[in-house]
Amino acid sequence: MNKKGNMSNQIKIIIGLLIFLLTILLFFVFFKGLIFDSDSYSYDDEFDDIRREVDSIKGEFGAENIVDLSLFSQGLICFADLTKKDIILAGYEIDAYPIIKNSLANNLEYNFFVFDKDHTLKKSYNLENMCIEEFPHFFCFENENNENLELKFKGIGTCADLSMDWESLELDPNNRRKNFMYDEGGILFLIDSDENVKDKILLLNTALWRDNNEINYQPYVVINKNNFNDIALSDLIDDKDRDVNYYFDYSGSNSDIESIDRDNYTASWWDNFGTVVLLNEKESGSWLIGSLFASYINAPIFFIDGSDSSIKNVDPTTLPYYGKNAYLIDENTFNGDILDFLLKDVVLDNNLKYYRSAALKASLRSQNPYKGIIGDINLY
Repeated sequence: MNKKGNMSNQIKIIIGLLIFLLTILLFFVFFKGLIFDSDSYSYDDEFDDIRREVDSIKGEFGAENIVDLSLFSQGLICFADLTKKDIILAGYEIDAYPIIKNSLANNLEYNFFVFDKDHTLKKSYNLENMCIEEFPHFFCFENENNENLELKFKGIGTCADLSMDWESLELDPNNRRKNFMYDEGGILFLIDSDENVKDKILLLNTALWRDNNEINYQPYVVINKNNFNDIALSDLIDDKDRDVNYYFDYSGSNSDIESIDRDNYTASWWDNFGTVVLLNEKESGSWLIGSLFASYINAPIFFIDGSDSSIKNVDPTTLPYYGKNAYLIDENTFNGDILDFLLKDVVLDNNLKYYRSAALKASLRSQNPYKGIIGDINLY
């Protein structure tokens, strides 16, 4: 009798375990399906969040919205301005993204592309009322650290502009200035020829820089070479009424003076650099904004003749910016052959980023990272 009772109990236990395991299995299958379904839904839901933020500020000039991305930040995401697709397709930058290029070339109404970490297209959307005023009028973001990304949209009256955020520009730890050349209370000094604007541009880049997300500057003064012999240096420092261009305020007198030598600019003022800013020697309209940009990323400047294709005949390893990361600031006047040479043979791992100077001026005007520091300079 006891044996039958024990067997009955064992059968009940076994049946109970089977029911329990079956329940766990069914729950797992259901939960897995739920995750799969919610993943697809969540992408669409996150897109709806972005769309609502864009629509809410498109007509409010200067209004800003920051959108936090979670799912979309798990791979590569790209945005393109459909109203500027002809300009995008005419540039070489889009060649790195053949799926987007093909979509634009076939007039598909997609301007927001979501890729996984293997760069396989996962989703495409049409984000109406979004624009990108800065050249090349499309942006791609790839998250390598599995951190949430933030997008900043700014209303400009007709659309919400997704443009470069100056605060997001990273500093290259390899870019190191010779700090001993900078003296607290000192003044950098340049004897200027009548028309040598390039010296002033390099002086500005030397005297102004960002470090640990703080703007630093060494006060400096520029005097015209023709007047130098008639003005005593002590009078120059003490008297603001002299015929001198003052670019920054300064205080104190009897300060040490450091001169700027353009021919030995990088050797004199930089210990090392891994990122540079390239300016077109023939396009002076980009020099000032290029210098301010270079200072903000704490990088030296180099001038290149954007129309002289003979640079292709130069041994690239002899160029001071060979094997460096590079930003090119220009107003779309660089010879295409020179761009190919820089991209393929000169810069590090094809890492050449191209910004239109007009777009940089527009973003600088709206964001003004130098507020309270730059005084008497006409930025625009």
